[in-house]
Amino acid sequence: MLSILMSLAAAGALQSQQLPERRFTCPDLPGSAELLPTAGPPAEWPIVVMGEVHGTVETPAMFGDLVCRAAMFGPVNVHLEWATSLQSQLDAYLASDGSDDARAKLYDHWQFRLKLPDGRTSEAMLTLLERIRKLRGQGADIRVFCSQPDFAIRQNGKSQFYYELAMANAWATPPSDRLDARNLVLVGNFHAARRDFRNTGAPPAASYLRSGDAILLNPLYQGGQSWTVEKGDDGELSSGAHAIGFDIAPGEGPAPRGISLKPTKHGAYDGTYSVGGPFTASPPAHPRNAKRPPG
Repeated sequence: MLSILMSLAAAGALQSQQLPERRFTCPDLPGSAELLPTAGPPAEWPIVVMGEVHGTVETPAMFGDLVCRAAMFGPVNVHLEWATSLQSQLDAYLASDGSDDARAKLYDHWQFRLKLPDGRTSEAMLTLLERIRKLRGQGADIRVFCSQPDFAIRQNGKSQFYYELAMANAWATPPSDRLDARNLVLVGNFHAARRDFRNTGAPPAASYLRSGDAILLNPLYQGGQSWTVEKGDDGELSSGAHAIGFDIAPGEGPAPRGISLKPTKHGAYDGTYSVGGPFTASPPAHPRNAKRPPG
């Protein structure tokens, strides 16, 4: 009996040593426990891919809650749909004091200066980044990686096929010193699908991940707006707040905020997440592009 108690005590001590010394708390996120197993080796933990409509306030906020909760258990690798050439500036910002000067250096990259911002560098995304910076300062072991291949991969004659493949490879092959970390991905929901249900001719990035190795999530559309690039009736592209449709039937109340693991889109995703109501458009973070949506 004594040996059993000693073994249990040793196991408990080992577990406490493995957990990070954290000085942060995380909001509740219903359904997140199913995405964050604690048993088994880290190599067997799923890559969680949260697909999004770019340019909303709510999805980066929910993803931030998921990152926070994952960091309670140990190291976390966060993969964002930002150009790989932004990595050094991103690292510098996360190591900074978050000042205006530090942010200005981040804005020097071309992705923040697009003529038609598509929502990937929104105010909400910068809020997410700032939240991660503060969590790191409170003891969270979080690294952020840029996983979008630079456009050169297509300009050099490569197709979207290789673009998606490169993105998937980035998610599945973290640096050797981060193999014990959970991998959480925030990416456009086309890239997060298991199959090309839109018939684009290019398998989405997530389709290269074995089904047992990843959990793929799609947003539940409940109206509202997102900041995206859309083609108007005149055929011209415009960047701004655009309407989001509905997945729920007319007259149904909003689905409660949280994550539900039930396959959708004919198996393209393993589950959905609800932000608890309509989406809100998030303008570009760079001051030059930040024109507020009407209303």
